[in-house]
Amino acid sequence: MKKKITLFLTLIMSLVAIFAFSAVGAVAEESGFSIKVNDVSVTKGSSVTVDYTLKYDGQEIEYLVLDGEFNGYPYSYAVKPYVEIVDAEGNKLDATTMGVIDTKDMAIGEKTVTIKVYDKQGATTALVEGTFKLNVVKQDNTMTIVMIVLIVLIVGYLIWSNYSSKKKQKKAQSHASELKIGDRVKTIGGVCGFVSEINDAENTFTLEVGANSFVKFDKGAIYQTAPAQGSAVAKEEGKEENAEKPEEKKEEK
Repeated sequence: MKKKITLFLTLIMSLVAIFAFSAVGAVAEESGFSIKVNDVSVTKGSSVTVDYTLKYDGQEIEYLVLDGEFNGYPYSYAVKPYVEIVDAEGNKLDATTMGVIDTKDMAIGEKTVTIKVYDKQGATTALVEGTFKLNVVKQDNTMTIVMIVLIVLIVGYLIWSNYSSKKKQKKAQSHASELKIGDRVKTIGGVCGFVSEINDAENTFTLEVGANSFVKFDKGAIYQTAPAQGSAVAKEEGKEENAEKPEEKKEEK
């Protein structure tokens, strides 16, 4: 019975010792400063702020509490940590002490870099260090190309519209200057008739659109014209052809 009790107590003590050792080990791992840094992917030519989490004794902190003295009186003050980022060759990559990286002069590709946190600017010993992957990617010019194409299309359309408008205006002016009484005219609105009167002072003309039916238009309304002699000549030619055909039939007989 005593042996069983002794064995049971020994087992209990062993479990307590193992638990205590584990707890001490966990605290030891979390003691002091620690840092966690997320990998960064950035487009070449732009700047990016490194996202990191600073902890002290397992507690996340944003400021460092430092001790100072003023006129012999001690006091404490909080400051933002000073950050330095360097590559494998020791070249400093951050533009400020706040962890901002400028990729303007960097080569495209991925590299492992180190971030160091100091309690003050110019300190030689870092409170904590961490590494992360910095991936500099080529700039995507798709949107720029799309914008250029759109601008070219818009400018081209405006030039074409202007040219087309001037061409129509020139054509209309030509029709108006060559207009004669008796010309057959079709207006922009689709009205057809023969010119019966022209008023150059008012820049208008009158169309005979039916028997004793007249309508006055501005010369700018002209869409299409046909010469005054065109229809008369066609009629005369038609009469001559019709007159010749009976004679030809008689000769054949």
